[in-house]
Amino acid sequence: MYPLKIFGSLFFTIIIFCACQKEADQDNSFIFGFFAGECNTNCSTIYKIENNKLYPDQENYFPYDREINFSKTPLSIEKYNIAFELEKKFPEFLHKNSKSTYGCPDCVDQGAFYLQINNGNQNRK
Repeated sequence: MYPLKIFGSLFFTIIIFCACQKEADQDNSFIFGFFAGECNTNCSTIYKIENNKLYPDQENYFPYDREINFSKTPLSIEKYNIAFELEKKFPEFLHKNSKSTYGCPDCVDQGAFYLQINNGNQNRK
């Protein structure tokens, strides 16, 4: 009977702590930029608009196999205002379109534009 009480107490404690987990913060961001696969230095210039701030990337090359690292320090409000115009004027039909790739990005070493829209739990690249 004693092991059953220990198991019951442990089970009850786990249930209580699991119920107390915070909801994950929703990611609302607009990420845009340019990258090239065949270059020597600074082959990636990407920015992220998040919480009314503009952050530059910290990459020299586009990270194909992981998330992009961004600076923790935002750029000036003037630069944010320029970037915000891009987000504000982004065509609505591209938000609704299910395609994820247009053309053949960087196929003939011409480079590629990168766009990622995170809206709550939806992440479109």
